[in-house]
Amino acid sequence: MEKISYLDFDLLIDRVGKKYKGRVINSPAGQAAVEFDAPFSAGELGVFWSKFEDSRQKKEASPAGCKTTLKKFGGQLFAAVFADQVQSSFSASLNEVSREGAGLRLRLRLTEAPELAALPWEFLHDPATNRFLSLSNQTPIVRYLENLFRR
Repeated sequence: MEKISYLDFDLLIDRVGKKYKGRVINSPAGQAAVEFDAPFSAGELGVFWSKFEDSRQKKEASPAGCKTTLKKFGGQLFAAVFADQVQSSFSASLNEVSREGAGLRLRLRLTEAPELAALPWEFLHDPATNRFLSLSNQTPIVRYLENLFRR
């Protein structure tokens, strides 16, 4: 199996009042930023988890139905965070690593937005390519933890 080298796409998300700011602080295509609202309300998250659990537990549930639920959730999360400049930077970074024969490691820095750290980022779904990012070895997702115990 061929070893893949990766370039990083570091996405730092901070809370700014009632909104969030996503900043690409390192990527093959440079820096970018976007301000966005919380992608889901507490109620919407509850409904998602209920649907997800129901589809996992019911033997008669169709895998297609579960996949549709996950695509909708992951697409909504993707649309909130990967908008405007961040989307442009992400697309340009994917093009750059493709030319280099590498992968693009998405490193999520969520220390300053712990309520977003609990979201299942592994379900990020890019509707433009119709794929879940984490299912490709070309776009792994890593939850990057800052060194909280600096001296």
